[in-house]
Amino acid sequence: MKFSNIPFLLMGLAYSCTTSSALPQASGIHQTESFCPPRAATPEEQRSIFATFSQKFYVDKNVSAALNDHLADDYIQHNPAALSGKQAALDALVPIFGLFETTIVHSAFENGTGWVHYKLVVPGATDANDFSAVVDIFRMNGSCIQEHWDVAQQRPANATNPLALF
Repeated sequence: MKFSNIPFLLMGLAYSCTTSSALPQASGIHQTESFCPPRAATPEEQRSIFATFSQKFYVDKNVSAALNDHLADDYIQHNPAALSGKQAALDALVPIFGLFETTIVHSAFENGTGWVHYKLVVPGATDANDFSAVVDIFRMNGSCIQEHWDVAQQRPANATNPLALF
């Protein structure tokens, strides 16, 4: 299946996460706490909030809680195939969460921006080399995720470099 056949693929969607070791660690944040509307947060608090979001979204696969608790109502989406706004993200992601298998490779948070780099396998892939690399980037506004970008690269069938993408 090609990316062009999945309009919301680059939005940071459906995850069946096989590891969380690359995620920043959450500390002192309650899993049921809502972080929006945005309020002031120290860099350490933002790092912990981002780790909590990543855990809910990528590992626990609780997309509804992750988006409801962490996205600003006026969330800005930079993917040309998706609309901005928390409700638009919920409408697009909740129905398809879990369709894709992912493995988190790297994740970090610094200066109000967090990112997650992962391997994405499309459902029904028959070849072990049929995967893509995706990076989701999130900008926080205080305690709340305000903005999202993503980039993706599909592994070509005739890849020359065996280390390509990861």
